[in-house]
Amino acid sequence: MFSDIQNNNTIHVVFSIWNLADSYNKYAGTAITSLLKNTYGPVEIHLLYDENYKKNDLEYDANREKYKILENRFNTKITCHHVEMPAWCSTLPKLRFFTLGTLLRLMLPDVLPEIHKVIYLDCDVIVRKDIRELWDVDMGKYCLGAYLHENGDEFNAGVLLMDLAGIRKRYEFSKQTLAFLANHPNTQTVDQAALNSVFKEDYYHLDKKYNLTTENHGSLGPEDIVIHFSWIKPWKIYQDFPGYYEFWEYFSDTPWCCDATELLKEVSSVSNFSSEQIITDTRNLIYIPLRKRLNYFLKFSQSFIMVNVRELIVRVFHK
Repeated sequence: MFSDIQNNNTIHVVFSIWNLADSYNKYAGTAITSLLKNTYGPVEIHLLYDENYKKNDLEYDANREKYKILENRFNTKITCHHVEMPAWCSTLPKLRFFTLGTLLRLMLPDVLPEIHKVIYLDCDVIVRKDIRELWDVDMGKYCLGAYLHENGDEFNAGVLLMDLAGIRKRYEFSKQTLAFLANHPNTQTVDQAALNSVFKEDYYHLDKKYNLTTENHGSLGPEDIVIHFSWIKPWKIYQDFPGYYEFWEYFSDTPWCCDATELLKEVSSVSNFSSEQIITDTRNLIYIPLRKRLNYFLKFSQSFIMVNVRELIVRVFHK
């Protein structure tokens, strides 16, 4: 646990990491950096993880140190919470497309017994404006806020405003969601389906600006607060969308990106404009025309030179 001090005016934001030793922490770090750079009140970050999983991996301690760097830089609190799921959860067939970490949010009312309200965010997001606007949403009689896709049957579980105190009073939250998964092990959307089974229509419908998902990225506007890379991940495939560049801008400002070389390595590791998961799901390759590839390269090169000109000069003249 990095910190456990609480403040009545504090915004509590939860991310699910599960494995503190894997590369997904750099994307969580990007989301956290974007959140803290754009939010001007006190924030406490809560990381849900399994402290016994790969604890002896070198990256485990390295990632903990990087979260501490974020704590110190933003004068915030990052609290780690150990969560263990029942062993049978790891056998759910659809988890091969996710990780066990996606289920940790189902334990929130029990994991955070002293906290009355949280914002839950998936790690594949960036926060572009002050998250307090979402925190201050009046949900009226409801104790969960979520965004329902247009023409969708389920609300998206990647951004949730949760009145934990109300949930504890009105639901047996963890018990109900786990029971649903036990009875419906082949459900496509796993934890999201479990959450929808409990709340059904008994939730507050959040505006799209709080959870602008990949499907709606073409409509990005200045009012949009959270971009959710729910389908195409910036670290997997190039997409000609402003959120793509914003993601790499925030990543470049994290402890996981030490210098321009690291940034170039990350961007160049993006697959050749296709994603294995997309290929699997759509049975089709996605190609980006050569003209767009060149256009992206020019845009990135220009930004890279402008941001890193000082470092480039130092490297050239101090060899």
